[in-house]
Amino acid sequence: MSDIRDAASVKESKKENWIAIIGAVVLAAIIMYASFWQVTNKDIPKTETISYNGFKFEHIEGMWYTKWQKGSTIYSIPLRFNPEQVQEVKILGELGQSFNRPHMYVSFDPNKGNFSVIALAAGELSLSMVRALGVKPIAACSANHTACMDRPIISCPTPNATVIMLENEGDPAIWLKGDCVSIRGAGLDLVKAVDRLLFSWYGIIK
Repeated sequence: MSDIRDAASVKESKKENWIAIIGAVVLAAIIMYASFWQVTNKDIPKTETISYNGFKFEHIEGMWYTKWQKGSTIYSIPLRFNPEQVQEVKILGELGQSFNRPHMYVSFDPNKGNFSVIALAAGELSLSMVRALGVKPIAACSANHTACMDRPIISCPTPNATVIMLENEGDPAIWLKGDCVSIRGAGLDLVKAVDRLLFSWYGIIK
């Protein structure tokens, strides 16, 4: 009986660790985004390249990099997929006029899913949210859980709140409805759907 309890405790501990990682990634995005992406004079090794809608992408150590300008500042943006790989991911529905709030909740169900994939998707999304929309991402959970005691419990829809739900299931797709965005995909397809939305926000895929 003690072995069963120990195994359950280890499993619960791993789940809590991943939820903590997701929250830490979002917080790190808020602090580090400017210095992490701003173009420096350091040369980046050139490898595979593609062009898409006037943007040049370079594949370096598993990431696709392109340059994007905001005001007078040029940034180097790393994403896991390039536009050609995600352009078939559908974006359905419409956002409401109040969607662009100064902060947005990035939420997921702590009782489901592959937490390593959720953490990867949340990190990629949150880093770009700060830049593309100029807003603060807040890590949240959509259901009560012991590991979410210090996190807001937020799901779609929530009155007077902008919520982005990460759902690790199904084919990659993005659903827009008022103040809510549901990003879906099983495994790395979730990251693919995140990148599709980001390319839209950056104006790369129109």
